[in-house]
Amino acid sequence: MHANLQRDLSGRAAGELPPDERFDSPFVNQAGASASPSRNPNLNVNVNPSEQGYPPRNGRGGSDGAKNAKPKKKHPIRRKILLTLLLLFLVALAVAGYIAHYLYTNYQELKAGVQYVDVLSSAPDDGWGADVTLIVGNDGRSLDAQTDVLGARSDTIMLLIHSALGKDTLTSIPRDTYVRIPEFIDEQAVFGTVNDKIELTYNKINASYSYGGPRLLVRTVELLTALKVDHYVEIGFDGVQQLVDAVGGINLCYDTPINDTEYTGLIWTPGCLDVDGHTALAFARMRYDDPTGDIGRAQRQHQVIDKSAQRIIDLVKAGDIWNLYNVSKLLPIAKTMLGFVKFDTSTSLMQIKDMVERFKNAQSAATLENGIIPIDDPLGFDEEVGSIVEIDGDEVRSYLRGLAAE
Repeated sequence: MHANLQRDLSGRAAGELPPDERFDSPFVNQAGASASPSRNPNLNVNVNPSEQGYPPRNGRGGSDGAKNAKPKKKHPIRRKILLTLLLLFLVALAVAGYIAHYLYTNYQELKAGVQYVDVLSSAPDDGWGADVTLIVGNDGRSLDAQTDVLGARSDTIMLLIHSALGKDTLTSIPRDTYVRIPEFIDEQAVFGTVNDKIELTYNKINASYSYGGPRLLVRTVELLTALKVDHYVEIGFDGVQQLVDAVGGINLCYDTPINDTEYTGLIWTPGCLDVDGHTALAFARMRYDDPTGDIGRAQRQHQVIDKSAQRIIDLVKAGDIWNLYNVSKLLPIAKTMLGFVKFDTSTSLMQIKDMVERFKNAQSAATLENGIIPIDDPLGFDEEVGSIVEIDGDEVRSYLRGLAAE
């Protein structure tokens, strides 16, 4: 043993602090050596650090803090509440994702199922500030192709006018209305040679559809009304039967007995009846057993479309349009309708929604008496084209301009 080094029984050199006390001592530098060889000889190195003004190492008020420390309280109820809220959030997120996927998928299906036709004319704006939709009921055999119009007839012609002031009206134009038809190119060789320029001068308005398709009908309506057609909707009458069946039937009213077994097969007892799609289609097509002829048919067709639209509206009450259950009820109906309805190429799904809203507003305010253009003689006759509905063109234009401006 070195002569200058003396150790106590614990093995430390004389005056050397224990490791733990040396660490906390203010007189020891970072290297662990004594900061000064001349430290206070009266310092008791075994004194409690808390008495020197330093916080205890265990944070509990002294060397006995660990024994006196109280255990942390656990909150199982709060934990369960938090877990439950988290679970509910995750479930809500999953449901929202499913709904979003459901709506998006069906939206894409609806968008892909819309049939479009390029039928609008290049006529300039009429200056009245109204939005005019031409609604046509087609009695042709097919709606598969835009050119498949030979022999087809536009049995129903209506104008849905959204005025400059926001008022919505629905006005029928009888199919036999005697009007001037603008010249057109005979693309289907109806009159002999393909692409001949044809001038019919005057004929029934539905002849324009038969000879020149929806494009010629749009131009003919614009010539008659002096209004620019902004949108076009074409409904296949065979689809009316599917639509009525899809909404579960409609209630139709007619006060005259009908026994049209030769043409439509319709037998009607005066009054209001709940009918299916087959009967509704016959009701709309029947003409020869109606004493008012084409005027009466236009009114009944108007009623079928009104009641079908109202039935759809009844399925989804106001304010519940985003209810998933109601959406699930409407989607099959919408998909059914898209199978027999065509729109002009400029019409979007949001504009279709606006059309439905405007149609609802118009049909709730209109009556059969004010839902038709002014007529001079409903039972007119022309030697070349047969029975016609005679009108005064100036009176018709004045009437429709009033609707567009009000």
